[in-house]
Amino acid sequence: MLPSALESLLQQQLTNERWSAAIYEQMQWHFKNVALDGMAHWMEKQASEEMAHFVKQADYLVDRSCEPMLDALKPVPSYLGKAPVEIFALALAHEQEVTAQIQRIYTEAKKLDDATAIKFEWFVSEQVEEERALADILMNFTMFDTWQMDQNLGKR
Repeated sequence: MLPSALESLLQQQLTNERWSAAIYEQMQWHFKNVALDGMAHWMEKQASEEMAHFVKQADYLVDRSCEPMLDALKPVPSYLGKAPVEIFALALAHEQEVTAQIQRIYTEAKKLDDATAIKFEWFVSEQVEEERALADILMNFTMFDTWQMDQNLGKR
């Protein structure tokens, strides 16, 4: 069984991960709607990755004899009228928020539960990769046009 403060953080993170997937799904649909299929593909892969994180964390709660609980998701924003580079900048800002959430869990777990701390080391490393990938994409927007970016991102 997990300490209640830590379980509460993990339960909240389940909702955060599911909401992350919903954000990327919305971005995907926006890009499909404006015929940027490569960017849509990248966002689809990202949404799938977020759902995998959600499942991994839910499974961990079950392994620790806790029942995963998903809170209601807040509405996902529209990206209508936003340039692709703006949307990817919003994605980076979102991943930075997720990093702070994961870091809070990891810090608390180090104090309260070694197994959870060890489990969340993977998520800490994953967030470094997530932020780096988006920072690289934003850098590439300074060197390539939208069509080239769409073609490149479709290769993910």
